[in-house]
Amino acid sequence: MAEDAGMRLSFLIFSGASLFVLALTASLTAAPKPKHTIKQVMKEAIKGHSALVKKACKGTATPEELAKMVDYFRSMADCTPPKGDLDSWKEKAGALLEAALKVQKSPQDKAASLALENAVECRQCHNPH
Repeated sequence: MAEDAGMRLSFLIFSGASLFVLALTASLTAAPKPKHTIKQVMKEAIKGHSALVKKACKGTATPEELAKMVDYFRSMADCTPPKGDLDSWKEKAGALLEAALKVQKSPQDKAASLALENAVECRQCHNPH
């Protein structure tokens, strides 16, 4: 009987330790929550006449606005798309972030501005996602 109780105790300790390790692993590997939602990025960085991306493409954005735009697009790359393939989303959001970083580095570079305009083209993301 003592042996049986010892086995049960060992099993319970092992099970508890296993659950703890699983929970710890899951919390460490969980993706961090993006700083901004897709909706916020669309509203602040992409839509409207005063959108950050429009100012950036025209070469009229301040360094602070360019940094904010890059921050928004970095968040967008960390978001999960509402529909469609996650790899496609990461590719498109990554291209958008890369283009924004180029404009931030060289705000008057016409090629960088054109690449940002092309990367932010609505149908590229809205059709699949």
